[in-house]
Order: sequence, then C-alpha cells, then structure tokens
Amino acid sequence: MKRSGDDNPADLENGIAAAANGWVFQTSKRVLFNNRKSFYEPVFQIDSIDLNEHADTNGDKITSAIGFLLSPVEHYTIKTEYDFVSERHGAPIKNNKFWAAVVAEF
Repeated sequence: MKRSGDDNPADLENGIAAAANGWVFQTSKRVLFNNRKSFYEPVFQIDSIDLNEHADTNGDKITSAIGFLLSPVEHYTIKTEYDFVSERHGAPIKNNKFWAAVVAEF
C-alpha cells in the first residue's frame, strides 16, 4: 500500500491531522560490567507532540520518561520505563504509565 499525504488526507473529526509536528530529546549512559558482557543503562527522555498546529486540541502533550535497561547476560535485556504524560489542552487526563519488557535476541 502506498502511503503519502495525498493518500491519507487530514480528517480532524477522527483525529487524523496533516499539520502535526513534535520533537524528542533522549540521553543515556551505558555502564559495562562482567568483563564487558553485561550492562545497565539509565535513560531519560522528553518529547512533545502537537497533533494539529492550527487548532487547540487535547492531543497536544509533553511526555517525560525515566527508564532503566539491564542486560545481565548477553542477548537478554530487561527494560523498564515510567512515563509522566502532561496534556496541555482540554480536561486534565491521567495518562502516566509504567511498562516493562524482557527482550531475547536471537
């Protein structure tokens, strides 16, 4: 399927905006241990998105995230993250979330 602006026009009533923009900043520090076969990595990220720059919508938000990655042995990683989500328009919504995952590389 071909995806482009012409194939996917804006549909503001259903939340599809053509004039969306945003930014992201992330920093982390990987620390190796166990003869460089294992690591841990604290991560900080902040991002913002404006789903429609021409309207005052509830979709505008800033997310700050604190995460931690741990790889106790090669090819396995445990990921955790807590997101602080701040809606900048409309009624206050509690969208904070915590997630965790185990990744096995093969």
